[in-house]
Amino acid sequence: MWLLPDAAERRRRLRDRDLSRPVLRFYELLAERIEDEVHGRGAPVVHTGRGAPLRRVVPEVEERFAAALAAGPVVRDRAGRVSLLRLANLDVVRQHLAYLARPWTTGDATTMVAHFDCECGRRDCEALVGLAIADFPTGPAHLDPVLAAGHAPTGS
Repeated sequence: MWLLPDAAERRRRLRDRDLSRPVLRFYELLAERIEDEVHGRGAPVVHTGRGAPLRRVVPEVEERFAAALAAGPVVRDRAGRVSLLRLANLDVVRQHLAYLARPWTTGDATTMVAHFDCECGRRDCEALVGLAIADFPTGPAHLDPVLAAGHAPTGS
């Protein structure tokens, strides 16, 4: 299953990355190619973006993977959700750092901003937190969680 942003969302995300015109065009062409290949092979797709809120996307993914999700393992508490959110956020940091390590890239970790999932651990939280890659706390989530304004850490 592929989670693909709709064209407007894809363009917005790319433009938010402050890329040079040639690099922006490269990513636009690459995204179009990926989408063409996914559709050409008949792979299941869920479109994401501002017009597809998380509350609509999650049920589609859950339905597709119902058997695997039922088999587990399952996180049943807030602390477990926080741990998974931290792992996902650290993957975003690693992906950006790998991108910045390439010799043809521009920018640096102090100016490149990514949007991270709030690590409050609430089941209904869909908040994102914009941080420069270099500002992401690398310790355990319980020591320095990434929280949206007004959100409390685990146990609060």
